[in-house]
Amino acid sequence: METPLPIVSASSAYSLPGRRPDSDAARGSRPRVVEGIATPESSTPLEAATTRILLAAAEGVTGLRPLRGHYERYYRHRAARSPHYAQAYTAFANTTQGAALRIARQDFTSLAIPGRRHLLQLIRMSPNGQQFEDVFFQETLAIFLKTDAWLQLGYQSWEGSARGLDSYRRRA
Repeated sequence: METPLPIVSASSAYSLPGRRPDSDAARGSRPRVVEGIATPESSTPLEAATTRILLAAAEGVTGLRPLRGHYERYYRHRAARSPHYAQAYTAFANTTQGAALRIARQDFTSLAIPGRRHLLQLIRMSPNGQQFEDVFFQETLAIFLKTDAWLQLGYQSWEGSARGLDSYRRRA
């Protein structure tokens, strides 16, 4: 025989496992705001020069020109949603541009891809280079592995995109 569910009134205090009913949420107070999350007032878009340097650096990291605009959309999205990323991207662009002017005596975006790769390796090996490892280098490689690497291997598009519908429409 099934056990009937208890009848609970609207005034009953519910508690999730590990939480006390007298917590802030149970008292009806507003939840705490997590620091470091951008609000529409606090987010600043990436400058065009910073975006150009980030895209040129993505070409240097992957060794290829991106085939679509997904890198730029990703960087702009991350910078708009997190002030930490906006600051890190700006610092990375400033460091990269400064190193290019100091070492190659020209703008980073005007360097050929092998020159960019060499300069980025120097930045990665520098004492300050570790701060950009997770924020830029690893994330750019992750984007590449999920997108352009599939195209380089000979697939028509990357994993998770609607290839069948596209090829069906092309045949019709």
